[in-house]
Amino acid sequence: QTLVTYSVTVQPGETVGIVSDEGGMPLVQEVYKEVVRAGGHGVVLLGGGKPLSGGVLNADGDMADFLLRHG
Repeated sequence: QTLVTYSVTVQPGETVGIVSDEGGMPLVQEVYKEVVRAGGHGVVLLGGGKPLSGGVLNADGDMADFLLRHG
């Protein structure tokens, strides 16, 4: 809850990318639930993490949006 409402301050209608590997699923589920409660749209991206998360985290706004929409 702190992550979603304080650290990131998810606003209604925002799309939020949640990037993790399978080992992080309990946290992913809780973060996703809090994003929805805040009115956001959670997009979960699972994988090995390094190439995908590195791409999303280091991309400019347009590219991050593309990666979140198209994986």
